[in-house]
Amino acid sequence: MTAEVAILNREAVAIAADSASTGNGQSRQKIFSSANKIFSLSKYHPVGVMIYGNANFMGVPWETIIKIFRKKLRDKKFDQLMQYGEEFIKFLKNESNLFPESEQEKYAKGCIYGYFLEIRNEVLKTIEKTIEKEGNIEVNRIETIADEIISNNLKRWEAGECNVDNKREVEKELSEKYNKIYESALKDIFEKIPLSQKAKNSLSKIATNLFLCFPEGISNSGISGVVITGFGEDEIFPSIISYSIEGIANNILKYKQTNFEQVDYDKSAIINPFAQMEMVQTFINGISPLFYKLYNNLISETIDNYPRLIISKLVEDVEQDVEEDLIKQLKKITNSNLREGIKKIDEIQYRHFIEPILKVVTFLPKNELAEMAESLVNLTCLRKKISMDEETVGGPIDVAVISKGDGLIWIRRKHYFERELNQHFFMNYLNK
Repeated sequence: MTAEVAILNREAVAIAADSASTGNGQSRQKIFSSANKIFSLSKYHPVGVMIYGNANFMGVPWETIIKIFRKKLRDKKFDQLMQYGEEFIKFLKNESNLFPESEQEKYAKGCIYGYFLEIRNEVLKTIEKTIEKEGNIEVNRIETIADEIISNNLKRWEAGECNVDNKREVEKELSEKYNKIYESALKDIFEKIPLSQKAKNSLSKIATNLFLCFPEGISNSGISGVVITGFGEDEIFPSIISYSIEGIANNILKYKQTNFEQVDYDKSAIINPFAQMEMVQTFINGISPLFYKLYNNLISETIDNYPRLIISKLVEDVEQDVEEDLIKQLKKITNSNLREGIKKIDEIQYRHFIEPILKVVTFLPKNELAEMAESLVNLTCLRKKISMDEETVGGPIDVAVISKGDGLIWIRRKHYFERELNQHFFMNYLNK
């Protein structure tokens, strides 16, 4: 896992990232503390990039991909930071030498088999619960359960955000391209589960959507986050854009833009955490996001139960339909008041916690901006260190500041080599 933060004001951007990375193999994992997650996207212009999540993309380290892109970019510049992001996405889509068809097929197979296994496990758990409850189960009931679960999964995928325009045409191409993988996955994974033709058709549609859509509540563990920040040539103030990038199948890149924010004359400061965000959000918001969610859920459940309790205590011998109508009207009133109450709490939170911090960030000089970014990442590292969880965040913290005039300046940076022994590296930097 990773802890990263970007802090922007009108003068500069400070970015900081820990160095922990997790390697998995044979049901065990190893944590390393020397990963590089911050890079300059251009050697000539004030743009940087941070990586979190999967350190590799389609089997290639992100560091290698970024440095190949940087070499091809040379001194090319763009008016807006957004255009650097678009150019990087275009590079990923078109660089077929980096992502050969064999790797794309491997990625497709992993996605289809992996998600089909999740569906099968969901079906088996439902069957087990039914048997525990009813004592036995008939074959047609198993088929019905599988139909319902597969259908619900398909609805979630089809409702997800998709980054291709001609979706039906692309689905057809993917279906034809990876039909053999789909057929073998269907046979290997659902061999002992009776499936209707409708369920098989739905599974086929799910298999193609795996490479196109980002459904709500479903995420791939192998996904990577890419954060690009700095200044375009015509931009006075910095901005930041982030992407979730998953893989390439049939030369189609599965990605989505997750955020874009810009410092301007109205918004003078931005603080954006990435990956492990809880401690940074707690510091800024004055309350843990998990506790805030639990608190709101508890209040909502309590308020939701009040109408029935009030009616049962105050009204006697009332007809069922009249009672339900009263409860419905009371719930409407209490829910409206609850929404207003939560809105006021959010306003108080912003006024007393978030706004004062952003006001200070607005005026922070570059060195203190960097110090704040490092401290926020350190806060997450400390929280992990004093918990019983694995220390998936930690190691040296890299810190850089990007400004319009100076470009990307390293404040703190680890090297895998001794600087004194490798002066040629720094002398040749711009020629590479």
